[in-house]
Amino acid sequence: MLELKKVDAEDALEAFCEASNLLYNEEYESYGAFDRGEPVGYCLFLLRDGRLTLIDAGARPEYGDALIDGLVRSVLGYARSCGVGPAEFAGSFDEAAFARLRAFGFANKLIEDIDKFLSTCKNCAK
Repeated sequence: MLELKKVDAEDALEAFCEASNLLYNEEYESYGAFDRGEPVGYCLFLLRDGRLTLIDAGARPEYGDALIDGLVRSVLGYARSCGVGPAEFAGSFDEAAFARLRAFGFANKLIEDIDKFLSTCKNCAK
């Protein structure tokens, strides 16, 4: 069973940063995807000054791009629940992964209103 959840453990954050070839930053937060307890994907993000920055996301290839989409949308939902409105994909976000997210409705790297974005997506609005 696949589980997506917020991950606060420092060692997991460090592993996600390493997987993205990024230096660990104690301000980063993350969502992780776990299959029977094994990590299979992640999304690193930063919440600061009422804004969400998506740092990077990745998943094992066998889980496909839909998992990255699910992780990004989980982070968007979390940020919305924290009262955050705008979001952006950082320059560090993998370009190839972002290009594949276009198939899931991500037209550009700036989301001016998370609530509007999630409510206009037919799958998210359910």
